[in-house]
Amino acid sequence: MRRIEDRRRSHPVPCHGSQFDAADGSVVNGPAQNSLPRRSIDMTEAGEIISG
Repeated sequence: MRRIEDRRRSHPVPCHGSQFDAADGSVVNGPAQNSLPRRSIDMTEAGEIISG
């Protein structure tokens, strides 16, 4: 899991240099050409994060 940069509200991907908007997954900086798919996230009572 990568840390989201608070100031930019983006998710950087170091292996190819793209950045994605944290709110909607759209490409902020390429080379990626496609947005990230939306995923539902839930937390169990034990504090585990589940993505579906």
